[in-house]
Amino acid sequence: QVKLIVPILVYIRLAAVRSYGPLLESATIDQLHALRIDFKKLRYTLE
Repeated sequence: QVKLIVPILVYIRLAAVRSYGPLLESATIDQLHALRIDFKKLRYTLE
């Protein structure tokens, strides 16, 4: 059921975004691009 899967998926997507935290100060362009993509995935999941 969707109502059981969506909260899990939200936390998975959020964990992916948060995993970039330690890298932000010295992130490369490629890492920032990957972060942007993961943010999009989180946003689309929330929508």
